Amino acid sequence: MTRAFRAIAVAVGTAAMLVAGGGVALADDPQPTPPPITLTPEQSAWVCQERIPRLLDRIARVQERIAADADRPGSTAALRERLQQARDAGRTEQAERLQQRLDRRPAAVERLADAQRRIEAFRAEKCG
Repeated sequence: MTRAFRAIAVAVGTAAMLVAGGGVALADDPQPTPPPITLTPEQSAWVCQERIPRLLDRIARVQERIAADADRPGSTAALRERLQQARDAGRTEQAERLQQRLDRRPAAVERLADAQRRIEAFRAEKCG
């Protein structure tokens, strides 16, 4: 056998063992649960005093922007106006993209509200 042939044979054999062994290992081991996250008192204070207020402020600003009138870029009303302008101008691809964004908007609003509820629940439980 040539040296190159032996190297290829070893590589193929190794790959086959890894694939076969990996499949068995994946089948046996269920999804591991991550360990609980522990924070130092300083980290906990930072989360409660700085990070959570910033997150809640950001959520409030995004919700305000979404609910604003058509003059505010990013609002649902502005998106509807852009959609109508694209349809009137015959730009069907742009109109389709805008319609898809508009269709996803209620889910985004709900995700923001859910995030706000979870953050406030965390703050009530962990920050006192």
